Amino acid sequence: MNRRLATLPTLALLACGLSVGPADADQAPLARAAGASGPSADTLDEVVVTARKREESVQDVPISISVLGGDALAAKGIVDIRTFATQVPGLVFSNHADLKTNETSIRGVRSESRSAGQDPSVGYYLDEVYLGGGVSTAIDYFDLQRIEVLRGPQGALFGRNTIGGVISLSTRRPTFSPEGYIEAGVGNYGLLEGRAAVSGPLVADRLAGRLAVSIADRDGYAKNVSTGRDVEDLGRKSARASLLFTPGERTELLATFDYLRVKQNSNALETYAYSSGAGNLLARFIGGFPGPNRDPYDRRVHGDLDPVEDLEAYGAHLRATVDFGSVSLVSISGYREHEYYSIYDTEQTVARWTYSSFPESVRRFSQEIRLASAPGENLDWLAGVYFYRQHTINNFVGGFGVDALGVLRLPPGFSVSSVGDQETQSYAAFTNVTYRFTPMLSATLGVRYTRDKKDITYNQFDPIGVIGGSRQFTSEKTFSRATPSLTLSYSPSPELLVYGLVANGFKSGGFNDFIGDATAAGFEPEKLWNYELGVKAELLERRLTMNASAFLMRWSDIQLQADNPDTPFFDPATRNAGSAESRGLELEVRYRPAERLSLSLAAAATDAKFTEGFLPDGRTPLRQIPYSPQYTANVGAEYRVPLAGSALDVEFRLEGQMTGVDYLDTSNIRESRVDAWQEVNAWVTLLEREDRWSVSLWGRNLTDEVRPTRFFNVLTNPLVGQQLIALNAPRTYGIRARLKF
Repeated sequence: MNRRLATLPTLALLACGLSVGPADADQAPLARAAGASGPSADTLDEVVVTARKREESVQDVPISISVLGGDALAAKGIVDIRTFATQVPGLVFSNHADLKTNETSIRGVRSESRSAGQDPSVGYYLDEVYLGGGVSTAIDYFDLQRIEVLRGPQGALFGRNTIGGVISLSTRRPTFSPEGYIEAGVGNYGLLEGRAAVSGPLVADRLAGRLAVSIADRDGYAKNVSTGRDVEDLGRKSARASLLFTPGERTELLATFDYLRVKQNSNALETYAYSSGAGNLLARFIGGFPGPNRDPYDRRVHGDLDPVEDLEAYGAHLRATVDFGSVSLVSISGYREHEYYSIYDTEQTVARWTYSSFPESVRRFSQEIRLASAPGENLDWLAGVYFYRQHTINNFVGGFGVDALGVLRLPPGFSVSSVGDQETQSYAAFTNVTYRFTPMLSATLGVRYTRDKKDITYNQFDPIGVIGGSRQFTSEKTFSRATPSLTLSYSPSPELLVYGLVANGFKSGGFNDFIGDATAAGFEPEKLWNYELGVKAELLERRLTMNASAFLMRWSDIQLQADNPDTPFFDPATRNAGSAESRGLELEVRYRPAERLSLSLAAAATDAKFTEGFLPDGRTPLRQIPYSPQYTANVGAEYRVPLAGSALDVEFRLEGQMTGVDYLDTSNIRESRVDAWQEVNAWVTLLEREDRWSVSLWGRNLTDEVRPTRFFNVLTNPLVGQQLIALNAPRTYGIRARLKF
């Protein structure tokens, strides 16, 4: 039924558009695709974004925003959020070993959730359709027009799930002129990768199509000594098809379908430390601790089971646009679903002891309809309504091997489990109005009212109390809030913009649908205010672009998921645990000192700390927010050299990444601390001057930096008794060829 409903608003708009007469070329914004253009070879290109739901130059948008275009993504080999996150100041991706528990943090605002039903703090959008959190964000980055990262709460235009910011991905649209490309590469660890796209007309001037595919396969970064097999490998296949229908000059209908399949052996964690306590059943059974994993950084694990991760995901989006001249009408319908399964050796030992599985099933439908004025002399406005429905089934199965069954005297096949069946319905209305008092001074007021209704049925089977005991409940809650924003901007010249803003955001409340201390009470919304000053400047005849911002963010009723160290077993829960403050500076610089040389800098200094609240033990105060390093920086240089007597160039690209001290756990214990680190990436590319083909040699993490990216502390748990970590990717290198046609 949801799939049928998705077509109704767009078909209605299409019918309206067929009755609209022809438009002049300069009145048809649909004909202008977002892209880049520049007046000369030694100036920087103009970058067009849609951060405010309309096309604008990034230098004219009074928001702290970073953008990377499709050509830059391809040149840097960015194919996922892990490789993308280092390009953006203040953006941190946790890079856990699996797809489900990864966290995205912007300016220290993060969500610590291992469940399908809880809302994230950073909203991911694909062609303006909300993706969700966790597994839902694990899409492949291929055939993209651009990626925009909006820092700070975006509650007015994007909603409740953007308390920290937005990551918006825009795919390439079908074209009415034939085009395409093929890209293939190989690398160490047996890497095989390929991407391709073809686009062109199906019916002249009326119907165009585009098909893009991506595949990646790689051996594992680690070895499971117990089984002799590689783990932490890669196996991904993606496809996307889109159709663009233009029945009139002022009307278009764009339909997109995407598919993703992931099947890999991931989530093989290294043991950082073992428990030697007398009450630890695993230690008593195996003996001889500190155990077989004597080096947690050697990429050799010891589980008796190879981990498995399996994901199948689908998406269908339908966008209809009708330009009535002074007003345009847009409808965006989205349907997404996925099925996910994982299993791994919980305690990572050769003992046939415990296993964990975290399947989930998710269905999402969204519908947005909005009206927007044509660009005016003094006033621009936008208004819309939004509906979102989500159904999630979050599962856990904790199995016991024959060794544990014997020690615990349990029957064969015994397991503990939980099922959280949750439904969310969200309604919203929003508006955003910009008024220009003078050609230099303007104000933008935005506001969104959201109402969420959530209900859950939860069942947990745990007669022996290893995950908090057996319980079941059914509950329902409603949350509502208005999220305003106000921005003042002053532009004394076309090359300079100064702005100040205050914006509010909230993350909806909900229920614990994950294993552990689940209760019917659930948790309340998390609320945040952001205060920001910024400047955007184009200098030296557009050879230098410098964007800077200073921010102060204060939020309360923080949703914190943590295990209670005072209880012997694993019983995490999400609670409203306190307040926090984040303040910092962000700087992005692009400089072209000469036609062949380009330099870049993306840096942030952040101080994100809790100002009140305690861990679940009620005694230990909360301190630094995890995944919010003191600083992040990405420094890049690109130099292109023409080969004499040929139509070829050689391009050298060097990139350095630097990150300050960080913690991987809310407890801030010493073992979860990550010291400052640096990585170096490099590319050497031979390319045809008209950019029809290229061949690149590339290398990432050339110094082979090794560090933990995840810390999982179950040291006091009598069944597991360990501290476990995941590691970053090692040094990788390869060759990649690309042909355009």
